[in-house]
Amino acid sequence: MPRPTPLFFGEFGVPVRRRTDEQLASYVAGVLNVCAEHAIDLAFYWQLYDNEYDRAVDGKRNYRGFGLFDVERRVTSVYFLFRFGL
Repeated sequence: MPRPTPLFFGEFGVPVRRRTDEQLASYVAGVLNVCAEHAIDLAFYWQLYDNEYDRAVDGKRNYRGFGLFDVERRVTSVYFLFRFGL
């Protein structure tokens, strides 16, 4: 039975630099599959640009690695999951 309004999954993400490409693909696919199974219309990935850091170490920021683009504005492997499909 269709819903009168769309249902969305607030946000999800995974730290890119702490996982292998296979782990990233499995995680993202798992979230999107659960959304599909429950007829969730939209799922928002957090975050587009990696601009959060835990703390500075030796004067350098320790970026968390959640972005589809890293701090140097290069695409991450999760970007490719969304760009070219799982």
